[in-house]
Amino acid sequence: MIDQNLIYRYFAKETTTEEGSELLDWLEEDEENLKLYQKYFELWIAKQAESDQNIFRKNKVWDNISSITDTEKQKAHKPNKSVIVWLRRIAASFILAVGLAFTALYLSDTRLTFNDMEYQQISYDPSIGYIIFPDGSHISLPKEELSIKYKDSKITILTTKNQVWYSSNENKSKQIGRLVQELYVPFGTSYNVEFEDGTKVKLNSGSKFLFSNNSFSKERQVALNGEAYFEVAKNEERPFIVNTDIINVEVLGTKFNVRAYKNENLISTTLISGSVAITSNNEAYKFEDVILKPNDRAQFFIKERHLKIQNGTDTELSSSWTNKMLKFNNESLQKVLEKLSIYYGLELDVTNADLHDITYSGKLNLRDSVQDILIGIQLSTCIDYKIDGRNLSVSSKQSEKVNN
Repeated sequence: MIDQNLIYRYFAKETTTEEGSELLDWLEEDEENLKLYQKYFELWIAKQAESDQNIFRKNKVWDNISSITDTEKQKAHKPNKSVIVWLRRIAASFILAVGLAFTALYLSDTRLTFNDMEYQQISYDPSIGYIIFPDGSHISLPKEELSIKYKDSKITILTTKNQVWYSSNENKSKQIGRLVQELYVPFGTSYNVEFEDGTKVKLNSGSKFLFSNNSFSKERQVALNGEAYFEVAKNEERPFIVNTDIINVEVLGTKFNVRAYKNENLISTTLISGSVAITSNNEAYKFEDVILKPNDRAQFFIKERHLKIQNGTDTELSSSWTNKMLKFNNESLQKVLEKLSIYYGLELDVTNADLHDITYSGKLNLRDSVQDILIGIQLSTCIDYKIDGRNLSVSSKQSEKVNN
């Protein structure tokens, strides 16, 4: 039997991450534990409702909780499956890591955002990647393509040669697996993430990705600042939701691409297979919900506050980056350079506005250096460029249409 004081401190937000993990382990051991937890939780909620200021009256509530005798526990009938699922969701929604200066996400109803990570922000080195935990600790990752796999609440990081680069130890595995984490991808590469349910995510250069591998939650929520390609394992009882600053993408199981970089005026979703719902999560940018069909692309223009839907698109234009290529079809050179600067982590300065009048069609190999790519563009478009540190300056000599 778990210490009742631990349950009490759990509700009062006084437990450490390790204690919260211990409680979840106890809940998983036996259905009667879940039933008992429900009694404790219902009493706690009832007492909170009595207070106009929503203050938990410690002594009185705990007296009532303690009155649940062992005889009552034995008499409690076995809950049905739906009750067990509900209790597990309740348990997961109260994972608290106050000892780590972390406010847990209530995954059952609350939208996941980067504000849920309340630690002191670290200074990103754009040349390396990170997995960041709620207490501000982190794992530094190399600037090369990696596969990050979550299984049995453990993290295993593999290189492209399938060599183990990192594996969480047994003592930390359950704590790590259940916490909300932030993944940062360095410029010039991509990372692959595979969750325990089989969902796969490929993250593009310079992306930030917030997620939890919590299997108890009602919804599988992630937050994205950047670009990602998703292959979502189907689960009708637990929809998968991608949160950006303005739109949500909700699916049950499908393949799609989302691009939502902070410094771009556009948030786009391209559906490869299945179906997704596009909804607004920001009162300042409201629009009617939209259901996408395969080959549809939803584009939300932020400054214009306008949602545009395109049917029958070439999905490779959105997903080619997953194969280390960038494909363009009559794209303005301005947009081409903007995408390149984001991928390679450069600040773009264009001195000639007529770059919008130059169009480009073709593919660029992201395995090449940015200098090699720019030389190729320079030869075919008559532009001048200069790289100074992380600054890319571009000017055009003349406007002309180019097809590569």
